[in-house]
Amino acid sequence: MPGVDDESLGGVLIAGFLEKLPFQSVKEADYESDVQGDKAVVHLWGVFLDEHGEEMQIPRAQAVRIPLVRESGRWYLDLLDI
Repeated sequence: MPGVDDESLGGVLIAGFLEKLPFQSVKEADYESDVQGDKAVVHLWGVFLDEHGEEMQIPRAQAVRIPLVRESGRWYLDLLDI
């Protein structure tokens, strides 16, 4: 998602990967990535706001796993590895 701001990207990630938890936005997030050729995994953790605006912490040890695949030089969600 080129040019997207952090809050919008966080909303997409939350909607796609944390649908079991009622988050409304990202307050503070960290990530790390592991790239191996045309595949990558991004791990996301931090402080999120729940549906009531209360802070919820996802520790690094419980980071959300986001698989990616590169095709024609662009990265996409790897829906076959979710």
